[in-house]
Amino acid sequence: MRMWRLARSAGQWKPGAGPGVRGQVMRIGLVADLHANREAVKVVDRALSALSPERVYHLGDLVGYGAHPEECVRWAIANTRGGVLGNHDAAALNLLGREAMAPAYAAARWAGERLSSAAREYLSLLPVRELVVRSRLLLVHGAPSDPFGRIFWEEDADTEMDLYPEATTVAVGHLHVPLAVVRGRGGKTILFRKGSRTVPGVDRLLVNPGSVGAPRDRKDSACFLIFDDERRSFTWYRVPYNGRLPLEAIRDMGIPALPGPAQSPVMERVLCAIGMWKRLYRET
Repeated sequence: MRMWRLARSAGQWKPGAGPGVRGQVMRIGLVADLHANREAVKVVDRALSALSPERVYHLGDLVGYGAHPEECVRWAIANTRGGVLGNHDAAALNLLGREAMAPAYAAARWAGERLSSAAREYLSLLPVRELVVRSRLLLVHGAPSDPFGRIFWEEDADTEMDLYPEATTVAVGHLHVPLAVVRGRGGKTILFRKGSRTVPGVDRLLVNPGSVGAPRDRKDSACFLIFDDERRSFTWYRVPYNGRLPLEAIRDMGIPALPGPAQSPVMERVLCAIGMWKRLYRET
């Protein structure tokens, strides 16, 4: 895959021609929440090259938190068929205010101030929802009802999957945690969070590929998903990366830090394992 080279230079790329390309898709790579983490994107890029899905889509939050927003947006331009806008992307473009993003607003604005005009234009043209018609796949960063909201429970997923009848599969990001919610024709809803599954004949499916650049379930292990729309199968892949390098880059660049325990990856993982997250971490 073309790592950091723009597929469309500022002079060649025309607004309206970018995101949402549709084709005869079978195996789809889904990535989310890159968060300007160049080291994680590099290892995922190599893994996707080896797996060779027919299409790759992103689910937003290309920037924010990390030190390399420009490189990660360029990777998305060069290597995906489009995607959707995340809340950190929106904040980088000054489309979301501080009250909606605290405490991460300062880091998102830092990213926005350092993006090239081509990268900003790409982000500005991303939709908040996108339907891949051939695959009946709806892409959204947070939830179909609220593009920047979160789906915490199976009951929430059950409701959200019915909002767009033309989509049999909904792909979301935002949680930074891999999960899938499957509803069979008998109405039973089942949650998975790891491995590989084939679910032919299901009524509705919601998947979250996990996070490439800021995983909250496993430190320094980028996560993404391959979805086969013909076989109705999905597989998560974990790829380790050197977590010291992005942290050093954040410090060296002087990026505004998150306050309190949010700065600690260990504390973040503890917080994600308790309270409202606990049902996401049960074994199925």
